[in-house]
Amino acid sequence: MKKVLLIFLLCAGLAFSLACGSSKQYTVHMKDGKQYESRGEVKYNVHSETYAFETKDGETITIPKADVEKLVEK
Repeated sequence: MKKVLLIFLLCAGLAFSLACGSSKQYTVHMKDGKQYESRGEVKYNVHSETYAFETKDGETITIPKADVEKLVEK
C-alpha cells in the first residue's frame, strides 16, 4: 500500500512540475507603447539581436531588441 501511494505521489508531482514549467508567459513592452502577450517563452537570437515568440492568438512575432523596452514574466 505504501508503494502505491509513493508512486502516485511521484507521478502527481511530476505532472505538476511539467504543467508549471510549460506555462511561462511574458508581456513584451515595446518602446512605442505597444504590448504583446506571449504564449510560452520569449527566445532571443544573439546573431540577429531579435526576440521571437508566439502570441496567445498563435501568431509568431520577431522583433528587434532595440524596439523592446522590457520583458516581464507573468
